[in-house]
Amino acid sequence: MRPRTLLLPLVLAIGSIANVARADEPLSSKADSVSAQHFFQTGREAAARGDHETACRAFEESLRLEVAVGTLFNLAHCEEQLGRLASAWQHLQEGLDRLEPTDPRHAPARASAAALEARVPRLTVRLASTSTEAHVLRDGVELSSVSLGTPLPVNPGRHTIVVRASGRAEAKVDIDLAEGEKRTVDVAPGPVVAIPVAKAPKTLRTPMWISAGTAAVAVGAGLVTGGLAMGRASVVDDHCDDANVCDEAGRDALSAGKTFGTVSTVAFVTAGVAATAAVVLWVLGRDAKTSHEASSGALVRF
Repeated sequence: MRPRTLLLPLVLAIGSIANVARADEPLSSKADSVSAQHFFQTGREAAARGDHETACRAFEESLRLEVAVGTLFNLAHCEEQLGRLASAWQHLQEGLDRLEPTDPRHAPARASAAALEARVPRLTVRLASTSTEAHVLRDGVELSSVSLGTPLPVNPGRHTIVVRASGRAEAKVDIDLAEGEKRTVDVAPGPVVAIPVAKAPKTLRTPMWISAGTAAVAVGAGLVTGGLAMGRASVVDDHCDDANVCDEAGRDALSAGKTFGTVSTVAFVTAGVAATAAVVLWVLGRDAKTSHEASSGALVRF
């Protein structure tokens, strides 16, 4: 395996400039210099004992608190040790761009950047021309139309490309890249997803039959109570005179007739409402069934 020591001369040069300090002035006006220096020193100590994961985290925190060229170069060095070549090259370039031409680190930084660039893999992702509305993501980051078709530097290892488009299944491609490898990948959305236009309508048969049954019972009750009311009317005629003066039997028949008459009226009104509801439910159920049968099997395709 190729030893990952391209940036070691640069890091040693940084250490010789300012007693292993960050070796430059801060590049941000609002910063926490004391805390940044603490994390920088923590990173240098972790790198010295070979704990590059800890070193990278410390240098990243130092940069967050205060941007400095020396920190960028040290971060690039530990990222190189972890195989994150594209990230290392990016931070090395960023530090190089910030250096003055007369800075003694300029020459080793340029040499390290050139050697490291040759080891960085390049991945070109091309989207099928018929899929202009699709979204392409590489490792969770969306690629714009400018990025698509461009050889972009990436770290060695596995990369996941996802293509998403409305009405289509998600397409996913995994790519493994070695150091210095150049790869072009053509992608497209997945197959069309068929979506039913309409679901089967919920049946209205049960409430329709309930309404119809209620109407039938109400009609029967109305007829029975109506007949009872008519029977009481004949008793009233026999036991009441023309001035509606009635004996006890007549008065009882008159009262009962009124009650049966009221119940009969309510029953017929209920029967009418229930019958109307049954007809409405029958019409709605028939229309829904017709609509579903006309559209069943029909699919929306994007």
